Amino acid sequence: MGLMEQSGTVETLYHYTDFGALDGILTNAELRLNNVLNMNDASEMTFFMSSLCKAVTERFQKDDDLVRAGWTEKLFSEEKDKEFIYSAYAACFSCYRDDAAQWERYANHGRGVCIAFRYDLLKKMAVEPLSLQTVFYQDDVAGHELVEIIYRLIRRHKPPWSVLHRFLMQDVGLAIAL
Repeated sequence: MGLMEQSGTVETLYHYTDFGALDGILTNAELRLNNVLNMNDASEMTFFMSSLCKAVTERFQKDDDLVRAGWTEKLFSEEKDKEFIYSAYAACFSCYRDDAAQWERYANHGRGVCIAFRYDLLKKMAVEPLSLQTVFYQDDVAGHELVEIIYRLIRRHKPPWSVLHRFLMQDVGLAIAL
């Protein structure tokens, strides 16, 4: 459950961009997703996946299930070795209408635009394999909902990881980030 589902108070999301991208959005009536590894902080995905692996592994270690802890490390290691070939694709939004950092980083150093989108309409557009996800910036991901989800999936499955791989790379990886 992301920020939107938790709070239920956000009605509008904002996308900061330059005029060239605005022209493309309006002309083509589409938002483009970009590979997060090509965005301004590609290390965020690697850091998040490493932290997620650590949190799930520690859950299994607490259960004294070292076999599944090892499986978890192997699964995440295999994906890291592929350098997240499938990776995540995102269109980034903010909950803030007037954020100086967003203007600077994404709206041509303050000379671009901030486009408002209704959250409920974005949610309707985000059908599988897309989803609205809140970007997770905290150092400790142990409380993130994906830890429990992946933990339960690994408890139910044994290698090969086709079901879990699909979940990680499609359901989690292809997200519209907030």
